[in-house]
Amino acid sequence: MRKRLRLVGVTAALMLLLAPVPAVAGQEPGPPVTVPALFDWTPASGSYALGPGARLVADDPAERRVAGTLTDDLRAAATARSRS
Repeated sequence: MRKRLRLVGVTAALMLLLAPVPAVAGQEPGPPVTVPALFDWTPASGSYALGPGARLVADDPAERRVAGTLTDDLRAAATARSRS
């Protein structure tokens, strides 16, 4: 009885190992979420980085509040990244 259970277990394990794995079709990356939204974008490799001299330009008080929030978020993210 134990031999039979062992044989069934080994057979099941081999079947799982040899089962075909479905291929995942590579999807075209969509445009990144930005504010304001991008209207003309082509996916490519690469990256960008905001350096220490980067500035946020805001004209009115509402824009300055948003810019201040973004500044705080970017500083927090940079601090968290430097700690890890």
